[in-house]
Amino acid sequence: MNKRELVKAAANAARENGLRKYVSTPKKVFFVSDEDGNTKQFVAQGSDSAVLYNAKDVEAIFEMLLYSIKEALKNGEDVSIRGFGRFSLKYHKPRIVKDVKTDEKYDVGGKYYPHFYASDDLKMVAKLYQMSLEEQHIYDPLPVYGAEDGEELD
Repeated sequence: MNKRELVKAAANAARENGLRKYVSTPKKVFFVSDEDGNTKQFVAQGSDSAVLYNAKDVEAIFEMLLYSIKEALKNGEDVSIRGFGRFSLKYHKPRIVKDVKTDEKYDVGGKYYPHFYASDDLKMVAKLYQMSLEEQHIYDPLPVYGAEDGEELD
């Protein structure tokens, strides 16, 4: 599922669950003059109405969520979303690696990389998916291909 499909699915889920955003209309002021030059001010009160989220709204929310996660990780903070998981940074120590073609050794400096810890709820979803495949007698749903010839490996 790519980003566009995810946004559409989230917008549909919001519609199905009746999730609405509230939009308020500002009050409007009207001035009416009579023949004698007297003016009267009329105020039309604003109102709040609930409208459904559309795909653009959900995409904006999704972009803000991703931006917030990235900014938190830039500052070295962990981001935990209950029922989903935790994003954090892990440090990979500096090490010496060997080029297999030339047998040359060189140093690779330490670096941080993003890491995701799945929540128990998310792990349960994966387990349910695995169980549904086993019910259908599909034991290896994703084929493994060789890097060079493109043929499926046993």
